[in-house]
Amino acid sequence: MSAVDGLRSPHTPLRRSLDRELSAGAEALRESYRAQHCADHILLPPPGVATEAGTVGTAIDQRLRLAFTAAAPVDDASLIGIDLTGRIGSHGAGLRMSAAGNELALRLTETVRRLDLDNRQLPVDRAQEEEEDLARLLIAAAWYQVRARTPIGFVYTPLA
Repeated sequence: MSAVDGLRSPHTPLRRSLDRELSAGAEALRESYRAQHCADHILLPPPGVATEAGTVGTAIDQRLRLAFTAAAPVDDASLIGIDLTGRIGSHGAGLRMSAAGNELALRLTETVRRLDLDNRQLPVDRAQEEEEDLARLLIAAAWYQVRARTPIGFVYTPLA
């Protein structure tokens, strides 16, 4: 049974629990959650960590996605970012970044195909050197994703 089917049927434990918890509205649920999970302090990134933490998270997300399916080794956001960098500046810098992005996409595709990342007969992780190389490629691809999502954030990437 899928989660959606579980929500449709009033007799499933999931639906009964949600009906019970949400019958008084979301505010009661939110207060209950906060009371049970109050923290003494908020965890913030250490000094010197800024937007790169999000970039690393994006690269990790991509690596996990590639473990499940390598059908599209380079995601659409990276490809859009590569295309958009070609429109930056008037001195050809954008065209060079776009050309580098296209080389990155080609190398990332070749690496993903060579490592056969979604092959269930192989271990999920590969050799340390291969994983490090793949991580570098995915972080660079994440910089292009930043360009696709927010031009302001792109300014703070090493690529810019």
